[in-house]
Parts: sequence; C-alpha cells; structure tokens
Amino acid sequence: MTNEVLGLPLWVIILIVVVIILLIVAIFVGTKKMQSKFTTAHPDAASIYFTSTKNAMLSSIAAVGDQISIASIDGIVVGTASPTGSDFSAMASALQDRKKAANLFAVMGSYILVVPGQHTLSLTASHSRPGVTAKTVATTYGPYDVQVNLQPSTSYQLNFDRDSQQFSIALREDK
Repeated sequence: MTNEVLGLPLWVIILIVVVIILLIVAIFVGTKKMQSKFTTAHPDAASIYFTSTKNAMLSSIAAVGDQISIASIDGIVVGTASPTGSDFSAMASALQDRKKAANLFAVMGSYILVVPGQHTLSLTASHSRPGVTAKTVATTYGPYDVQVNLQPSTSYQLNFDRDSQQFSIALREDK
C-alpha cells in the first residue's frame, strides 16, 4: 500500500500545506506590522466604519444582505490589486500607489483609518436577496465619489440608503 493522496506522495501534500500555512502567517504578520506602523505615525487618524448587514435567517439559504466597500481614497485603490505581466511602468505606478497608500490610510478589518483632512472616497454598495430562478440576486450601486472632511481622532459610520441611492457619513457613537 502506497501513501498517496490525489496521486501525489504524502510528503508532497504535507509540504504544500506547510508552505500555505507559512504564507498565511507571513501575510498576517506583515499586515499587523503595517497597521502598527500607520497608527504610530498617525495617532490622530480618523476611523471610518463600513459594516455589512446580513439576515441571519435567510443567510443559511442564500447570501442575503447589504455590503459597503471603499474602492479608492483620493484615487488610490484600497486593496492589493497589482499589475501582471511585464508592464514595468504599471508595476512602478502600483509600487508608488502603495507608498502613497501607506501614508494615507490603513485597512483594519471592518473599518479603515485615514489621515484627517479633505478626501474623496469612491464607494460601492451592493444588496443581495434570494432569487426565484437563481440562488441569489445581487444589485450593485456605484461607484459614487463622496467628498468628506475628516476630523482628527474621530470615528465615522458609513451608510447607504437604497431608496435614495445615496451614501451618508455620520459621527459614530463608539460603544
């Protein structure tokens, strides 16, 4: 009897799993270091909370609820999108955007820290509901550009009204 899984020797599968775990840990540690560096450099950063709402009863059947996402801040993409291929000017531009982003904002999970001041947020909202012929039907609103003036050490809540199709940002009462 051979020790094979999916036609590969067992040691290869174990090696792949260990490499994946090490990559996940490295990304997690790197992200935490970057967040810590940003909060140290900008202790007066404003917090913008953007939460998604889910219907607990319907979520077991389909992905139902609302989600708000911040696509960019002052034209700098929020996330880790990077160019592929051999376009060196695009790679240099992406590296420059990452440096600008590191001085402008830090994603912290369900909220984002942003340097105080006047900013343009590019926002998108989506709403999912159960469908008749499909498991879920998703409607996406945006992207919309919203001008905000963030005050130092202040928390804000980002909301979207589906009826008027408008975003609003309000002071958040921390709990």
